[in-house]
Amino acid sequence: MERNRKGVVDDDDNAWAIAVTRKKAKLVHSQQEVNKNKNTEKQKDMKNNNSNNSSSDEDDGGEGIHELSQTEIVNLQNELIQIQSKMQSIKDHIKLRNSTSKQHQHYNTSK
Repeated sequence: MERNRKGVVDDDDNAWAIAVTRKKAKLVHSQQEVNKNKNTEKQKDMKNNNSNNSSSDEDDGGEGIHELSQTEIVNLQNELIQIQSKMQSIKDHIKLRNSTSKQHQHYNTSK
């Protein structure tokens, strides 16, 4: 986690940010898929109720969507929390380094 001369964060920090973003996106996408599947089930139930219990062999489109179990969702959420915690500690470390760096710069220029 070193900075170059211009103070730009090197690839380590960027890699963490990308990893967190991907985990969040995966979790959000998974939750959206679960919600979509629930809505599809509700619509099918409503359609079946509206057809006065007539039997119909409708194809669900065969999308092959893998619905995550509640355990998988909880595990992803826990993993995301751990990554966010690590990201926060990295941000705090960077802030501390920046503040001590500014103090040294001020000390050196005030001599």
